[in-house]
Amino acid sequence: MKKIAEKALEKCIGLKKEEQILIITDAHGEKVGKALYKASKEKTNKTYLLKVREQEKGELEVPELAKHLMKKPPDVIVIPTRNSYTHTEAREKATEKGARIATLPGITEEMFKRTIDIDYEKLRKEGKKLQEKMEKAEKAKIETGSGTSLNMDLTNPPVPDLGQMENKGEYGNLPTGEIFTAPKNTNGKMVIDSMQELAKPKTEVYIQENEAIEIEEDQEFKKKLWKKEHRKNIAEFGVGLNPKATITGNILEDEKVKGTCHIAFGKNKDFGGETDSDIHWDAILFQPTIHLDNEKIMDTGELQI
Repeated sequence: MKKIAEKALEKCIGLKKEEQILIITDAHGEKVGKALYKASKEKTNKTYLLKVREQEKGELEVPELAKHLMKKPPDVIVIPTRNSYTHTEAREKATEKGARIATLPGITEEMFKRTIDIDYEKLRKEGKKLQEKMEKAEKAKIETGSGTSLNMDLTNPPVPDLGQMENKGEYGNLPTGEIFTAPKNTNGKMVIDSMQELAKPKTEVYIQENEAIEIEEDQEFKKKLWKKEHRKNIAEFGVGLNPKATITGNILEDEKVKGTCHIAFGKNKDFGGETDSDIHWDAILFQPTIHLDNEKIMDTGELQI
């Protein structure tokens, strides 16, 4: 665990001797948090560990003490917790002030040991190629064998999450490995292949003008999505690239699996979109075929770049 933590700090965060680092963890992520703490102490004596309460699943609010410490953030914050701080106001404000932040929502020991120890040079080379193609494209088409058929406009810049948090204000997930964007004008049908406990596999979602308008097969999921304003917004289109990630039912890893893509509902104003929401929920699509304009960049889960 400590060796993997050392690799994360070296290859992804670039922690320096003179820097201050805060590790925020909870009961769920405590073992990973302690491994990161031990590895950090060998690089800098300005290492701090904060254990906060474990939040309810899906909760986006940051515990008060963590929020307070993030107002005047240290150079680096690493957050192995049950829930994600990625799409919170506290994270946004901390990165605006220059903090480098790695979030590890839902991380497990097994996942940490398996998915962090990868070839980052190869990942970033592949990711940059995909990013460039998404930047140039105006439209995307996504199809899957389970029945998904979606068309969307790509007008917002794609965001790389490739484990690069070495410059002020950079943030991302660990494990890493995706390129994502906030789409517009999404239309068609999505058949969810995996979405943790939020929705049943094979749930059909009908989408018009970037908003879910009907859900079949899983009425409990429909109730959740219709419960509050802006939850129905199509927030994200992302493509997974991590070669060691596998489908486990944990969204942190599932959305990074090479050969998948994901569509998220809810909030996206923190990465180029216009919508605020109390949720950011990702649905995973297996073995998609993806066209960017007229170029096929993925064929039933196989990258073509």
